[in-house]
Amino acid sequence: MLYGNALPGNKPRSGHPAMPAGNYVTLERLLNSPELEGAILSSYVVELPWLIAHLPGVQRGVPVVLIAHQGAGTPAEATSLRCAEYPSMRILLPACAGRGLFHAKFMLLFYRHCIRLVVSSANLTSQDWTGGVEQFLYTETFPNLAAPAGAAAAGAGGFPLAVPPPPGTLCAWGGDLLRVDLAGFLRDLDIPEGVWRKRLDEADMRGAAARLVASIPGTHRDNRYGVRRLAELAAQLQPAQPPGARVTLECVTGSLGALSADFIQQFTQPTEKCLNRGEGAARVSVRAEVLFPPRADVEDSAFGPAAATTICLQRRLFQAPSFRRDVLRRYVSRRVVAGRGLLSHAKILRLRVDLPAPGPEEAARARREATARAVERRLAGGDAPPPAAPRPAVPAGAGRRMFYRGRWVSMDASDVGALYSALGVGVDGAIPVVRRRTNVIESPCVSTPASASVFGPPASVSPFSQIRSDGTRPGEESSQSDEEEADAHGDADAVVDLTDSPPRRAPGKIVGSWQDLLGPVDRKRSAAPPAAFQPAKRSRAALAAGPLASSTAGPAPEAASASLKQAGDDGTDVHPGPVVSSSLWLYVGSHNFTQSAWGACSTSKVTGEVLSTRIVNYELGVLLAGGPALDRALPYESPAPKYDPQDTPWFGLEAGDTSP
Repeated sequence: MLYGNALPGNKPRSGHPAMPAGNYVTLERLLNSPELEGAILSSYVVELPWLIAHLPGVQRGVPVVLIAHQGAGTPAEATSLRCAEYPSMRILLPACAGRGLFHAKFMLLFYRHCIRLVVSSANLTSQDWTGGVEQFLYTETFPNLAAPAGAAAAGAGGFPLAVPPPPGTLCAWGGDLLRVDLAGFLRDLDIPEGVWRKRLDEADMRGAAARLVASIPGTHRDNRYGVRRLAELAAQLQPAQPPGARVTLECVTGSLGALSADFIQQFTQPTEKCLNRGEGAARVSVRAEVLFPPRADVEDSAFGPAAATTICLQRRLFQAPSFRRDVLRRYVSRRVVAGRGLLSHAKILRLRVDLPAPGPEEAARARREATARAVERRLAGGDAPPPAAPRPAVPAGAGRRMFYRGRWVSMDASDVGALYSALGVGVDGAIPVVRRRTNVIESPCVSTPASASVFGPPASVSPFSQIRSDGTRPGEESSQSDEEEADAHGDADAVVDLTDSPPRRAPGKIVGSWQDLLGPVDRKRSAAPPAAFQPAKRSRAALAAGPLASSTAGPAPEAASASLKQAGDDGTDVHPGPVVSSSLWLYVGSHNFTQSAWGACSTSKVTGEVLSTRIVNYELGVLLAGGPALDRALPYESPAPKYDPQDTPWFGLEAGDTSP
């Protein structure tokens, strides 16, 4: 669904989590020209000979509509041209008033049994696709409603097909709404309906995961375009957040304009109102971070300033008193070429939520609650749903009964495996489970000879059965009361015992790795919480050599967590320890973080209500609901590092520069 452009020689940055290997794509693979029956292509700049080389079907008469910017000095009205050399190609030049641009970049590709939508940040030029600058795009392939079984997949060129939801399922996001969005945008561009209407109606778009966010030049009093369209759609993906949540709007852009507080508030204020709606909702503020490269990063990048021709910021705008320099962040790509980072031409908005990482006791409680839910499903007569990850293998002869709330429950190997998966651990050793108010840790009983037991001690004896949690042995007086034991274990209702023996008051103790697994059982003996993390300032060389989270122990990068000191706009620390980051939504498309692209809102001086939005450019993007898969596909490091005190943004090649 989300891809970066494939570049020769690119590798993951050392020590950083890389994008999945299949998330890099070439233009050739996207077009899949041998199967192509028609196309609508859109770009700000077009390198026509290079494009024709990737579209051999044009030479055999495949109809193509190409939409591009008119350029300076051309008429203000829309223009339609026929390509003399390729009669099947029609070129449309939409009308752009004043300094407006046709900047939308998308492809609608028609195949025999499916259609493909691509929304990208890349122009149709060799520089953007293979010239050393990083791009980011969204694509989904939709089968035709009448396509024979397997035919659409065969013609999809290796891309997965959007799977429609089961019959009767209410689709709250995406789905056929994307068809409505797309049809409206094509009409706005005055593309003849005979080119696309029939093919769009034949496609099954119920499995779409995105909604379109478009910008059309003009003054708009409704919410159909620009920043107001983004706010309207994003409101459906922004649930209330718990206390302590830190919400950040990450803005990746290739061009910057007048970055004023008023412009930023056009994005943050609707989000804050949405997150804080409802009685008793925690007060959440939204800060902005704009990822734009400083000059030093451009000069030190893999392809140097020659790759930065599409990265723009005027010096006079940066030097204006209203320019919010404090929100600037460095863009650090997750891949390198020849050991050096890449510059970005991507346009991304991401609403990131940082929450304090759960402590050992919270993690243990969550695992016990997951176990209880699995057991409740079993008692209700239904099998637990399969987990996302494959179930681990169960040791041969593992116990087949479980004592739960005063009764025995029969369990087969798949049920035991489901519990193992719910606990989040493998089966290479005993899995301890806590019984409420008995302070017992016991492991599965394995029917193997004592000399061959995989757990070490004889199969009928728990390896932890000789020591209580308070350190005493059988026959010794315990200094811990039943109430203290219950408090130490928390309020979990799950009582799980995977042995074949009847319930008994058998003492036990978590030792070694089990303490790491389930957290401290005895609060009086648990370790003191770690001190607040104080990361040292890191140089660019250190950032290139290792992960942003430094060498301090913390959550793994695969868990989308970071052990960074989160600094607020006022310089205060919000989460001094490890945090867990996730996305509420993600925008991908052609909009730079400028008023020309998103629009300038006019508000009422009395009520503060937005009255209209003035937009200059044509733009197009998609909005996706957040999730771990989208976070893994991000092309940059998050959170992004701040500018160094001596850093200045890249202003392009100015007078006096000797760079090539």
